[in-house]
Amino acid sequence: MAFIGMLRNIFNCSIADQEDQVFLCFFFTPIQKSLILGEEDKMDRYLKKQILEDLEEKMVFLAVHILKWIFYQQDCFGRRVELMYYRDKQQREVDFVVVENNRPLFFVESKYADSEISKGLIYLKNKFPEAKAYQVMLEGKKEYVNGIGIQIVSALKFLRELDS
Repeated sequence: MAFIGMLRNIFNCSIADQEDQVFLCFFFTPIQKSLILGEEDKMDRYLKKQILEDLEEKMVFLAVHILKWIFYQQDCFGRRVELMYYRDKQQREVDFVVVENNRPLFFVESKYADSEISKGLIYLKNKFPEAKAYQVMLEGKKEYVNGIGIQIVSALKFLRELDS
C-alpha cells in the first residue's frame, strides 16, 4: 500500500487496487471543450474496458513518459505545460496534445504498427503548423517525415527525442 500512496503523490492520479492488479487513472482534459462529443472523457473510455490490453498498456507507458517530461519542465523550468487530448464532432482524434500557455507544443498519436497517418493529426498539424506532430508506432518499421511535417517514428526514437 505504501507503493500505491507514493504513486498517487508522484503522478497526482487515482489508483484502484484490486487484489493483485493496480490500475492508474490519469486525468487529462480535451484541448477544446466545445468540440467534444458528449461528456465522456478519455479516462472513462479506458475504465469501461476494465482490463488493459497490450496496446493500451503501451499507450499508458507512452502517457507516463510524456507526463514525466511535463513534470520535469514544470519543476525545473517553471513552464506551464499540460497534457490534453483532442476529439471533435467529425471524429478526428489525437491521443496526446501537449500545450504551453494554451498553445499546442506538440501532438502525439500512438498506433500499434505501421498505418495511415491519423486524420486528426493531419487536421491539427494544418491548424497549428508551428507545433510538432508525431505518429508513434509501437511496433512499426517505417520512419519518415511527411510533406506537412508529421514525423512517423518508433516509440523508442520518440522517447529519445523527448528526453533530448
